[in-house]
Amino acid sequence: MNEIVYEDNDVLVLNKPAGVPVEVSAHSNECTVLDDVRESYPEAMLVHRLDKDTSGLLMVAKNPAVHEYYKQLFKDHKIKKTYIVLVSGTVSKDEGVISLPIVRSKKDFRKRITSPRMVPGARPAETHFKVLQRFQNPSPTRLA
Repeated sequence: MNEIVYEDNDVLVLNKPAGVPVEVSAHSNECTVLDDVRESYPEAMLVHRLDKDTSGLLMVAKNPAVHEYYKQLFKDHKIKKTYIVLVSGTVSKDEGVISLPIVRSKKDFRKRITSPRMVPGARPAETHFKVLQRFQNPSPTRLA
């Protein structure tokens, strides 16, 4: 299910495809990345998560000590995640910072959204972005 990009005695780095959940959800019984990994590594634990619909590299610790080590590095902001995103629409600035808290969506409990203000349960978040490439919008196709 998951392509192993890197492996050593302590960690696995997997290429997670979009559409596959990384861990069990109370609202789903789908097979997860963690289920798959634990078939070979029963003590495996996620170092971080990616949303179900997000593809990318996912780090998995093979034992509790390594898991704690990497969790602390993330907590201390000594590791950063980088995403490359294809955006539909117009991004007005070439680069910038978005500092908005993240909250659970009221419309869909599985999703998180930004909030204009800090509210109970919100987590602070800061996203630095830079446009790498702009594409021309294709002209609309007319049907005869």
